[in-house]
Amino acid sequence: MVATPQDATSWHATARRVADCGYSTLLMPDGLQLLSPFPSLAATAATVPELRVGTFVLAAPLRPPRATSSACPTGPGPSASSTSPPRSSAAGGGCG
Repeated sequence: MVATPQDATSWHATARRVADCGYSTLLMPDGLQLLSPFPSLAATAATVPELRVGTFVLAAPLRPPRATSSACPTGPGPSASSTSPPRSSAAGGGCG
């Protein structure tokens, strides 16, 4: 699923709903009108650990390598969710 945050509360609710609907991955785009995706994705990875996160696209001209590397938080390494088998990319039950 691809989404962009509006505020912290709604972003967490969106991430939780994505995981609850059975999606395995949440992607966030990058662009001129959007903030850097890295802080939002890091917060999602910390609060919804079973969900894989990533950028849908990364606007390379907007993100110089040094700024991108400093914006990418580092963690202790792969989590259990990154080694577990992927779940279905869609599920029923009002998650459409």
